[in-house]
Amino acid sequence: MSKLIKVIDSMMGSGKSSWAIQYMNKKQKEGERFIYVTPYLDEVERVKEECGFREPEKGKKGKLASFKTLIASNKSVTTTHALFKLLDQECLELLSVGYTLILDEVLDVVQETSIQSKDVDNMIELGILKYDECEELIMGEKCKVEELANEPNEYQSIAINLLRHNLEIMKGKQTTALIWLFPTDLIDIFEEVYILTFMFDGYPMKGYLDGHKINQKKHSIKCINPEDKYEDRIYKLKAYEYPDIHEIRSLISIIEKGKINDIGKKGSFTYSWWERLVRDKTHLDWITLKKNINNFLVNFSPTTSSKKIIWTTFTRARSGLYSKSLNDDNFIANNIRATNAYKERPIVIYLVDKRYNPVIQNWFKSKNIKVDEDLYALGEMIQCIWRSAIREGEKIYLYIPSKRMRELLKKFIDG
Repeated sequence: MSKLIKVIDSMMGSGKSSWAIQYMNKKQKEGERFIYVTPYLDEVERVKEECGFREPEKGKKGKLASFKTLIASNKSVTTTHALFKLLDQECLELLSVGYTLILDEVLDVVQETSIQSKDVDNMIELGILKYDECEELIMGEKCKVEELANEPNEYQSIAINLLRHNLEIMKGKQTTALIWLFPTDLIDIFEEVYILTFMFDGYPMKGYLDGHKINQKKHSIKCINPEDKYEDRIYKLKAYEYPDIHEIRSLISIIEKGKINDIGKKGSFTYSWWERLVRDKTHLDWITLKKNINNFLVNFSPTTSSKKIIWTTFTRARSGLYSKSLNDDNFIANNIRATNAYKERPIVIYLVDKRYNPVIQNWFKSKNIKVDEDLYALGEMIQCIWRSAIREGEKIYLYIPSKRMRELLKKFIDG
């Protein structure tokens, strides 16, 4: 029977992490062991403190060796996404004694890295890669790849991943892309798997699991005593329900007055649009956007204080927008997750039109796997917005000049 992954798909602040901590504490008393994987170190600390889990230490041999030692000692472990994706065959053997996996937020299961043509030529010469009869790049002779996987060299990691069958090669007209694929045998080894997230159906992990015929069942979170103190609340799983935010609609003010959104035409605020602006610092859009941001803050925001603002764009573009109100201290990554550090800030400036990486999109198309880019974009944007004061039930003011992103959010708010 195929493994069934339980996806806890619920709004930020609904209690997913609290449910997981209560569940793990209960099951640990019954002898169950867990691996809890989260994007952020502060969540690692929280699980260590509240559940008594161990965290892999750097040490002389590194965190991976420490992880293996903890598993060999039958300890429950909490770690980051970054380390989890490095687990090797030895880790799988150690975990086979019976662990439950809880993933806090989806993993980046498909990642792309472009390589230069000279590196392709070098790897062909070394025997790591070769062309098949259809002139497609594939893994070279196994014995050659194994030889290079077992000795230090600049292509060692590529050789290792080819042997693990979690690296694909997509050769384009000008560049070659290496597509790193999350090894599903790392999922299969666990007794049970839970994923804590929001808008799961829009993320690459959903399509990836579907493509590997790994079944999922979605659940929502219910607090059975919401009137009690936070530390006394009890959380349970229930049948999945699409998020209902009717109670907080009045807290969300999307500013559409004046001409501040005129710059948000089709194609604006995408990664490629920002790349063009970064290459041309004199482009008129820089002047227009800065003027519009200032207009929003001065005329439609309750304050211009940087301590009350969070803002995001693509990292390379951020320096071109610095001002008294926008700086590094209130900048957030556009893929931010699981932090309450900005919960007292009522102003959100979202300068992104979120899309899939085109290479990854093409990879999914090549596998006939459907993905929902609009749902993905909406989920990413809501994750950012829910870092703000809305977490505390306070009114927030949003500047979202991308028409596409603004319309997606309005549809969501309207149910």
